Amino acid sequence: MQSSYRENTHSDAAFGESFIQNDPHATQIKTLAPDGVYYRQSTLEQAKGKDQELNLSNMAGRKVYISLARLGNNSR
Repeated sequence: MQSSYRENTHSDAAFGESFIQNDPHATQIKTLAPDGVYYRQSTLEQAKGKDQELNLSNMAGRKVYISLARLGNNSR
């Protein structure tokens, strides 16, 4: 069996942010439930600007604390 591995040059967080910004399917989604490894504050802010909700899991092994009040969204 033979395999080759290349270095990961596009982080999971960058992938998540790129999806919100550029993927045509992202405009059709109101609620995303990605793993916490995709967390970036800027991604949350972009999603909020597009009226999308991100429900991040804690599968990345770290706690993700999100202050919706800090994002200016007190209704959720």
